[in-house]
Parts: sequence; structure tokens; C-alpha cells
Amino acid sequence: MQVIDDLRKNLENTIVAENPQISANDLKIEVFKRFYKDDFS
Repeated sequence: MQVIDDLRKNLENTIVAENPQISANDLKIEVFKRFYKDDFS
């Protein structure tokens, strides 16, 4: 879905801007954490 893809890409860009040295795996983890931060304790 285009809206979700755009949201994910925007989130990835924000994370990379905050941490330019982040690895691809850590980026995936951080995106997951931010998407689901309210769903897990």
C-alpha cells in the first residue's frame, strides 16, 4: 500500500538523519520499534 510505504520511508529517513551510521539491520529494528511501540511492553 503506497501510504504505508511512504510512511515507512519517511520514518527510515528520520532515523537515518538522527543516526547516520546506523546499519541496515539496526534500521529495520528501529523502524519496527517505532511502528509498534504502543503494542509491546
